[in-house]
Amino acid sequence: MPMDEMTADEFKQNLASLLNEDWFPTIGITRDGERRMVVVPVAVFRSMQRASRKVIDVSEMSEQDLKEIEESKMPDGFEHLDEELKADKE
Repeated sequence: MPMDEMTADEFKQNLASLLNEDWFPTIGITRDGERRMVVVPVAVFRSMQRASRKVIDVSEMSEQDLKEIEESKMPDGFEHLDEELKADKE
C-alpha cells in the first residue's frame, strides 16, 4: 500500500485540510525519524475491519451473476485502488 510520510508537526499542520478530503493516501507519522503511527482513510479502515468475507466457488454463481461481474465498472475517482491491487500481487 503506498504510504506518504510526515512528521507529527506536519501532520498537525495538515490535519484540517486532510479532514476535508474525500480521499487521502495512507500516512506514516514519524517522530525522530521513526514511523510511530499510521493514519488510514476510513474506507481503508472499514475494509481492514471486516472480520470475515463470504467466499463462494464460481460454480455456485448464476449466469446472471457472472454477466454482471463481467460488465461492472469502477466509478471515476477510485483509480488509486489499482495500486493496492498491484501491491497485493507482489
